[in-house]
Amino acid sequence: MVEMRQCRLSDREDIEDISSLIWEGEDYLSRVFDEWIDDGGFFVALRDGRVIGTAKITFLPGKVAWLEGLRVHPDYQGKGIGRELNDFILNYAIELRQSGVINAIEFATYYKNKESLHMAKKAGFKTVKSFYVLNRKKEGPEKEPLIAILSIGDLMSYKGYISAGWKFVKKTEESFKWVVERNKAYSTGKYKFYTAGYEKTFILLNGSKEALREYIPCFNFLSKGADTYDIMFPEEWAAILHLFKKNGFTFWEEPEEPNIVILRYYN
Repeated sequence: MVEMRQCRLSDREDIEDISSLIWEGEDYLSRVFDEWIDDGGFFVALRDGRVIGTAKITFLPGKVAWLEGLRVHPDYQGKGIGRELNDFILNYAIELRQSGVINAIEFATYYKNKESLHMAKKAGFKTVKSFYVLNRKKEGPEKEPLIAILSIGDLMSYKGYISAGWKFVKKTEESFKWVVERNKAYSTGKYKFYTAGYEKTFILLNGSKEALREYIPCFNFLSKGADTYDIMFPEEWAAILHLFKKNGFTFWEEPEEPNIVILRYYN
């Protein structure tokens, strides 16, 4: 029998244990534990008094409930715990929508997360947008970027959604301000970009050959202590993928297609 409840400070050790065993120890859950406790909407699944899974609901601009943080301890994977957590957090969000607290329910996932995509589409989610995330080995010259101030006009090539890392918000003035308040913007002197998300992904605002030449030394500088870094840009940039590949950027896996999928609940 699995019990669901709000996460508590006393759950920290169990959460850190789960986090250390996921993504080769690179999971960010332990780093955002205090933030998520303060934010609320952070739930855990327990069996025999032990935390074996997590799920989070975050409120985004536009009264959107964003589903994230679904984790299951490796010892309990394949036992239906993930599905129970998914059903629990979705039903919780549906109740919030029915009561008028939120207007929409959304989440994002990796395009090869077949189980999550299958469950989502079966539940009533539909894909509304896709993004690319590419990786590059940190090599070459370094240059310290300038601190910049963004305007919504800087995101002209972003249609529909803008990125806050692996969270995405509708492109509105309200959402833009929310993104700016929570992330850092930089400039090469000519081209702007910003860092976003728990993993500090670089969000590109220009995909030209000249911009990439100027971006890379700045990315190298800001990636101190890391061997690689990730960049993100919208699916509309598909026609210029060859420029990224020529500059050493690679996909995590094949096939080479938009690999972050944003889904919205329509039932």
